[in-house]
Amino acid sequence: MGACNEVVVTTTSYTDTFRQSLLEKVDVLLVVDNSGSMGPYQEKLASDFGGFFDFFAEGQVDWHLAVTHTDALASDFGQLRGSIVTSEALNPQGQFADLVSVGTQGRGIEAGLAAAAAVLEDERNGFPRDDASISVIFVSDEEDASRLSV
Repeated sequence: MGACNEVVVTTTSYTDTFRQSLLEKVDVLLVVDNSGSMGPYQEKLASDFGGFFDFFAEGQVDWHLAVTHTDALASDFGQLRGSIVTSEALNPQGQFADLVSVGTQGRGIEAGLAAAAAVLEDERNGFPRDDASISVIFVSDEEDASRLSV
């Protein structure tokens, strides 16, 4: 029989602290799936996004919000839908509700990544602003069919 040796285990703990600077300006692009199954999701998005506006108002953030859709075969693919909603708007939630109601007539080739890239690369649309952080939100119930990789 072998002897049993005691093992001493030593642990060391480190704490890293990161300070994130406050966002003063942020531009948000929503890429909303416009295929046939998205009607209920678009309605919920339009009615339940008020917390977003409240959050940014509390933080006194200068924000712009734009919307595009995912139908790669549409003539307006990769373009902004309607106008950009800003923190200065009188009724941002109403404007937003109109914009995210992109319809359900889109064909089933959801290319959200390609749509976002096209919007963000088009300097003519004024979005995003040069001095703003950018966030992109995808709302879809399907896998992306863009030829781009993440």
